[in-house]
Amino acid sequence: MKREWFVKTLALGIVVLFTELAVTQSIGVSNYLEDNTPPVTTCTLDPPNPDGLNGWYVNDMNVTLNATDDLSGVKEIYYKVAEGEWKNSSGDYVKFILDYDCLINSLIEFYAVDFAGNQEAIKSFCCIDMDQQPPEIESQVDTKICGLFSYKITINTGFWDNCSGVERFEFYLNDVLQETITGPGPSFSWCITYIPIKNIIFKIICYDMAGNKAVLVINSDIHPRFRSVNQYLEIEWILRFFYRYPLIQQILNILSWFEE
Repeated sequence: MKREWFVKTLALGIVVLFTELAVTQSIGVSNYLEDNTPPVTTCTLDPPNPDGLNGWYVNDMNVTLNATDDLSGVKEIYYKVAEGEWKNSSGDYVKFILDYDCLINSLIEFYAVDFAGNQEAIKSFCCIDMDQQPPEIESQVDTKICGLFSYKITINTGFWDNCSGVERFEFYLNDVLQETITGPGPSFSWCITYIPIKNIIFKIICYDMAGNKAVLVINSDIHPRFRSVNQYLEIEWILRFFYRYPLIQQILNILSWFEE
């Protein structure tokens, strides 16, 4: 009796299993046959808005593509950036990074394909401007005496930027902003008259349209006409002389900053 019950139960289970498989396959085939609608893909960016100036991205960007399909399901997603090659990823989700040095008015194009073979129309996200490279600057410095206690410094500055373009220059004297010049160049000249004091530092900062910057520091250390006087200060009688007439020593210290 038990053996007969076991055989009947086993036979019933096998029938149910094959029935479920047949139904599942039937539904799957039905989904493929009835699926005439392509998938739908959305694109999101992180960060969602430009993190530089004037609409430019200055750091890597994460791009996420999500695709949905009501019946057969998403098989794969295709995408490309700018003039690059098409790439594909299996499934309904793909994430990639934009780490270009320079993208100008570029597209992210994408579409998905479902298991029924329906292909989504190509979509595009416009437009991406990315500049991750700072400008480059160089300069020539011309120093001339223009008075008893002053110099005239002429700084001729050249620059270039291969992506967003140069936006402005800032000129500093000992970290104090002296002048701002805006425009494309191609070069600028900046003149300043100053009293020669030790540790005078000139600094030029060049900004591009995206907000990247390049910094050039120019030390004004010059070869003095009277600096050779210092080598005699170790002689005892000269030391006594300066000790008795300190004003002369101060004058020589000032004159020691003049150009040869």
